[in-house]
Amino acid sequence: MVTKQRLCGVPILLIVALGSFGTAGEAVADDRDGTPFRRMPVVYIENRGQLDARVRYYQTAKNATLYFTPGGVTIAQTDGAQRWAVKMDFLGANPVTPIGRRLTEAIISYFKGPEKDWKAGLPTYSEVVYPNLWPGIDLVYSGEDGHTKYSFLVAADADPRRIRIGYRGATEVGVNGVGELTVIIPTGGFGEEQPYAYQNIAGQRRNIATAFQVRPDELSGTHVLAFAVDNYDRSQPLTIDPTITIYGGDVDETGEGHGVAFDERGSAYLAGFTVTGWSSFPIDPGFDLSFND
Repeated sequence: MVTKQRLCGVPILLIVALGSFGTAGEAVADDRDGTPFRRMPVVYIENRGQLDARVRYYQTAKNATLYFTPGGVTIAQTDGAQRWAVKMDFLGANPVTPIGRRLTEAIISYFKGPEKDWKAGLPTYSEVVYPNLWPGIDLVYSGEDGHTKYSFLVAADADPRRIRIGYRGATEVGVNGVGELTVIIPTGGFGEEQPYAYQNIAGQRRNIATAFQVRPDELSGTHVLAFAVDNYDRSQPLTIDPTITIYGGDVDETGEGHGVAFDERGSAYLAGFTVTGWSSFPIDPGFDLSFND
């Protein structure tokens, strides 16, 4: 992929080389016979100096960017005129540095300014993992059908009640009538499907009733998210699986595609143009003053 992006108001050239991803439906389809492009896979880009040092990995979406730091995750969404950031803090968690897992064939390169500032050959991953974030509990971010999802992997005898996430910068955080989490911000917001929890025991998957719990913390100005989990076999591992959907915002940060080429290995190279605010990490929640559309 060859695109122009803007780094703090300065255009840059971005090149993404996408490998052939097999037959799972995640790859770009060859449109030379009129077949439309399939949904691109979700990838997490490693920060090697192109972003604020607090960011370890990041993910770009149509009108939002997710930043993964040791203390939590930031979601910054734009509607074209402004950008708004929500901070998701891991409350009472262990100090953990996220790690990329499952290296993908997508390679990212940024060329901006003098050659010494170029960042080429940046690796991407299909998962970002926070190991042992709470005692016996791993947090794994991944992608599924173009959507971001996260999973809490709760080890045997670990306590899922330890999971607490503080939302800062949101206008409203709540649970709707069908059990979905809704996070409202001036640029739109995002939602999370009703969590799906299960255990694999003796080769059988057992579904465990699970629900979001949200309470406001007026002292800190945050909304605290937790999970209510029905009775389950605590001698066996438990998985809790929500899915994130970004909504609102009418800007198309993916821009326009102008061409595609394939090399002898079957890798796809896409050329196009986009303007995005991914390169500006919002330090504080709320309106992002560093955003320059």
